[in-house]
Parts: sequence; C-alpha cells; structure tokens
Amino acid sequence: MPDFFCNKKNKNVALSILRDRVSRLSQIPVCYFAMACNMAHLILPELQNQTEKPFISMIDAVVNEVSLGKYKKIGLLASPMTIQTRLYQNQLNQNKVEVVLPSLSSKWKSNTLQ
Repeated sequence: MPDFFCNKKNKNVALSILRDRVSRLSQIPVCYFAMACNMAHLILPELQNQTEKPFISMIDAVVNEVSLGKYKKIGLLASPMTIQTRLYQNQLNQNKVEVVLPSLSSKWKSNTLQ
C-alpha cells in the first residue's frame, strides 16, 4: 500500500485499495474488522462507511485497557508518524492519562513531516 500520510497524493490510491478490500471481506461471514496499522486509523471513518460490519480500533482498545487498569502514566512506543499524529496521546490525555514519549534523536526528527 502506498504511503498516504507522508505523500498526500497517495491517499486516494490507498483509500481505493482499502475500500476494495473492505468490500471483498464484507462478503464473507465475519463479525468485525480490525486493522493492524495505526496510520490507517486516520481513514477509518471512510472505511467504516464501506460496510455495516464494525471495525475494532486498536487505539480505542489501548485506551480502554489503560482506563480499565486505572493507569495514570504510560510509555508509548510508536513510529514517528504515529506519535506526530497524536493518535494515542489525544484519547489518552482525554482520559487523564499522561503519555511519556521516547526522546527525539536528530535522525528521528529529520524523518518527520516539516
């Protein structure tokens, strides 16, 4: 799948591919969908519109588990893009959970979006 986050031109191609896969998978007897890609959660609403079968959000699952455990501070190991988009931090902060991030190395900083 093309990188649609760093290269916005690829978003329509990636979305088209994923919509096709969701349509195909909707034809088989599954109860739920799950995506093993944090960044794909950015287009989850568009994919959910493709099917009546619900998606399990990894982000929601993590936030729910942290909330159930009554954790107040967690460390987040994630790719630079996942950290930059704040996919986890926003929801965790709303649940009053402090998120500790890895230190930013100069190499890591140079690979993130400007």
